Amino acid sequence: MPPAQLQSPSIEQIQTIARAQNATLVEYSLMPTELFIWVVDPTGKLHFRRQSLTEKSLHTRVVSHRRGLKIATSRASQPAEWPDTDFAQFQVQWNANIQQLYETLIQPIADL
Repeated sequence: MPPAQLQSPSIEQIQTIARAQNATLVEYSLMPTELFIWVVDPTGKLHFRRQSLTEKSLHTRVVSHRRGLKIATSRASQPAEWPDTDFAQFQVQWNANIQQLYETLIQPIADL
């Protein structure tokens, strides 16, 4: 038997899902210098936002965040191996990266 063909849902189907689930659905599309953001709110209304990516690339921010998660997990499992001064410096960088991710991914659509 051939594998099932998956079809992407139509915008109307996505809007129906958002209404039925009382959910906000978000889709990001990464372009070379911009991030396109589509939001379907719980009423089914479609919104579009555009976010500039002129500073550091989104990919670099996400990779940095993932690396930070690994470091934080390592610190939690082996606290004696991390001097407090090193971890304090890591926390400053971690918080700055989270703030940048928030400003890029969430802030443009926070009102929705």
